[in-house]
Amino acid sequence: VEVAAVAAKVIAIDLLCVGLELEPLPLPDPGPGEPSRRRPEGAADLGARVPMLTAEGLAAELGPGTYHVNVRRGHSLVPEEAGLQIDLVNALYLPDLLDPAMPGRRGLARTQLEAIATRVSALNRCFYCSAGHAQLLAMAGGDGPAPSLADAAAGRGDAGVAHGEELLALAEALVRRRSSLDAARAQASRVLDDEQLLGAVATVAAFVLLNRVSDSSGIPLDDVARGLLAAVPDEVGLGAMPGSSR
Repeated sequence: VEVAAVAAKVIAIDLLCVGLELEPLPLPDPGPGEPSRRRPEGAADLGARVPMLTAEGLAAELGPGTYHVNVRRGHSLVPEEAGLQIDLVNALYLPDLLDPAMPGRRGLARTQLEAIATRVSALNRCFYCSAGHAQLLAMAGGDGPAPSLADAAAGRGDAGVAHGEELLALAEALVRRRSSLDAARAQASRVLDDEQLLGAVATVAAFVLLNRVSDSSGIPLDDVARGLLAAVPDEVGLGAMPGSSR
């Protein structure tokens, strides 16, 4: 679990650097001493491939916080790594993953953030995040025109989201088509300011991290998301993703 947790965060931070045209951060030298190999009290089979802590159990390790979402606890067998993951995602994306009323960030609307989240998760074939964030994309639209969940997942057109075509192309270039990254970044820069471009790249990095947490731990879908699955159209492709049986 610790290896998977460290790898997921390093991959996300490296992608952030690539997206912002920064040099990769150097890896620190190994520290002295032996791993603690401590197993937190209360770690149990909660439906994932690896033992996890309950929300209350992780709060006992890390202090007060919002830990009810399974993806925040996928790596909680090593509580310190779960805490670092939460801090990083809070900085890159949003502090409350499942609150559709939370506004956007860094000049991007919530629908724009969720369109990116849906596309990245579909590219990585992450059932957990694709299901949850397609639902959040639908809810974030509010009373306005409904975003297209299927188009967001497939990267078609603008998915009914402002500057969606540029945002989805940038996400795909970062995750799958690095050869087209310069062109996608230039296209996005024509319609986004620097803060919005940072927000888009940071959101891609956040979901590259969350997708790897979800898939490496095999967490089940949260009950609230499972209850809304029927609202996600078949065209999003959830049924073909690994983990759809969870």
